[in-house]
Amino acid sequence: MIRRAALAAALLPGAAAGEITEATYLCDGSQVLSALYLTERDPQIVVIEGDGVFAALRQAPAASGARYEAEPGIGGYVWWASGDEATLFWADGETGIEEPVLAGCAVVGG
Repeated sequence: MIRRAALAAALLPGAAAGEITEATYLCDGSQVLSALYLTERDPQIVVIEGDGVFAALRQAPAASGARYEAEPGIGGYVWWASGDEATLFWADGETGIEEPVLAGCAVVGG
């Protein structure tokens, strides 16, 4: 999946190992996504990859859990995680409507 060291070097030059948390999710019962959470950033960043998806998203306000999205108002992927579960959405930039792309994502081994 994601080459952690190469990605960290590109996004966080000089990043310490403790600043990156890696998780593998099984979604919709068969799709695998890898997520790298870069926690020592403001805003925090998640990079997700798998099943034809590759996106670097920044943390956005959320009522619960952690929500990550591209630039507000332009649409694109949205990753919403809470505990060991998450959902990947596609947000329409014009309407703001979010449709699930991969649901039922759960951390493998979590």
